[in-house]
Parts: sequence; structure tokens; C-alpha cells
Amino acid sequence: IYISKTGKMFEVKDYKNIHLYKTQSFNREVCFMPNSMYLYKKNICGVYSKYKKVDFCYIAMHGKGGEDGTMSAVLNMSHIPYSSSGLMGSSVCLDKATFKNAMFGLGVNIVPFITVLKDEYSAVKEELKEKINKYLSYPIIIKPSNLGSSIGINIVNSEKDLDTLIYNSFMFDTMVVIEKYVDIAKEINIALFKYNNEMVFSSFEEVEKQDSILSFDDKYIKKCDNRVIKESISDELDTKIKDICSLVYKELRLCGVVRFDYILDKDDVLYLNELNTIPGSMANYLYSNRGINYDEMCQMMFREGVREFTNNKKLNITYNSPVLNKINSLKFNK
Repeated sequence: IYISKTGKMFEVKDYKNIHLYKTQSFNREVCFMPNSMYLYKKNICGVYSKYKKVDFCYIAMHGKGGEDGTMSAVLNMSHIPYSSSGLMGSSVCLDKATFKNAMFGLGVNIVPFITVLKDEYSAVKEELKEKINKYLSYPIIIKPSNLGSSIGINIVNSEKDLDTLIYNSFMFDTMVVIEKYVDIAKEINIALFKYNNEMVFSSFEEVEKQDSILSFDDKYIKKCDNRVIKESISDELDTKIKDICSLVYKELRLCGVVRFDYILDKDDVLYLNELNTIPGSMANYLYSNRGINYDEMCQMMFREGVREFTNNKKLNITYNSPVLNKINSLKFNK
């Protein structure tokens, strides 16, 4: 199923044909319905009818509408098991401000930050400048809170550039996160998923920046020759990273493959930067040295997703109460 930028869903049979997505030449619009495990198709009259039963769904979407838990919520309402984290964990991890606050609560080291809302920025501008000078100092990094792939991120080198660049980030979200600029020595990524109640870690990935920040072009346009796969960084760092990963994965009740992105500064201080709850290709390239190929990983995600779905179905989510029995009639005001 392909979901367009306008939110319409289409069945795509030749999904490996990139030409289809470039031309948007789809001929069957589909959708999910609450309380139904079926996919519904739209006819020429605009009426949806039951089409195919969906046993399991692999979510392979980035950003808003997918990675933020939207699709998890849709599938929850349709009672369809899926491969990724649920609404709560997904939404917390995509929103930078919420994620940082959660990590602070767990005692995980994060880059110092402050936030500001678009509606309040004009009124608190001078106060914000004082906070930046007091707690962060220049240069700083400005990021839209609820967006991925390094879109809308800017480095601000001095106060005179703040106004212009903060409004640039406000084009993408109503809240921005302002971070202390960290002089990065290494960026370290590692993936993790739970299977049969055990944490399965990938190899480590070291990423060298080609720009002053790891940009959208670094991630998706340029050749990926700045990435090195390693079995170990150091014994001490390996243990520290994996302990943090396990803690966060469990506390946020995450599911499926999650990639953790860390930064190590010039003074060897480790920061957890962000989580990707739906990494591209389920981060399978990080598991190549673990003997887990892509087909096997898909099977493992299927089994684990069904197990999670089955366990959640057993939970008591209703509470029978006689409170309404005491009410003889109800009156509603206009």
C-alpha cells in the first residue's frame, strides 16, 4: 500500500517500479476501516467495499503520518498486528522536545536544550535570547521539534542570525528545539529489537559528517561512503550504549527494529541524540554480520508483532461499573 502526500492510500502491485511513484499512476484507491481487519477498495462511484483480509502489516514509513504512530493507531483501530512500535512510543520518539524530556526523566545524557512555541516567540524573544546566552551560548542548532531527516535544521552562529533562522524552522513545525552545538568526534548508530524476550543488537555504525551537520543530502543524496560498520567501539562504550538502549527500549515500550543514534564529543562525552523507530530496510544492513538476512528479519518481526498483538488483546481495557444505573434520565442543553 502506497500513501500519497495528500493521505490517500493506493494498492501497488508492482511496488519495486519507481516509475509508479514518480508518475502517481495508481488505479485502485484503498483504505482501512475501524473494527475491521479488511482492506477496503473504492469503486468508480466513490463507494468503498470489503476487499482483502490483512493478517499483518509491515510499516515502512518515515516522518509524520507513519513514524509518529499515526499508522499504528489506524491499525490498532482495525485490530491488525504490525511490525513497529505503538502510538505512544512512536510519537514520543519522533517529537524531539518530548523525547528529550523523556530521556531527561530516565537519566539519559542528552545535549542541553530549550524549546519555544511559534505563537509565543514574539512575546518571549528577549527572554529566549537571555536563556540561550546563559544556558547554551553560541553557536546553537535550531530544529523543528516534530520532523525527521534533518529537514529545517540550521546552525546559528550569532544572535543577529537567530530571528531569520528560527522563523525558517517554524515553517516546518509550531515548536522548535534549540540545542547547544556539540563539537562531534563520532556519530555512532546501533539497532535493537526484542525477540523471544531477548534484546538482539546489531553491529555499530560510525558516521563521519561531510557538512557541519549531518544533512538531508548526507543521508539520502550523497554516496554513503562515510559509514563504517564495526563490531565494537570499545568495551566500556559498547556496554554503556547497550545498557542505555535496553533501558529506553523497555521504558518506552518499543517494538520492532529501532535504531539509536548517539554522538560522542571531542571530550569523549556520550549523548543519545535520537531514535528512529522505523529505520530504512529495518536497519538490516547493520545485522549482516549477525547472520540475520532480510527475509529472516521479516519473519522475526512478524512473529514478534503477532505476539505483542496477542498479549495486548488479553488486557482488560474496560471496567464494568453500576454508575449509569443510578441515572434515570439524561438532559442535554442545546
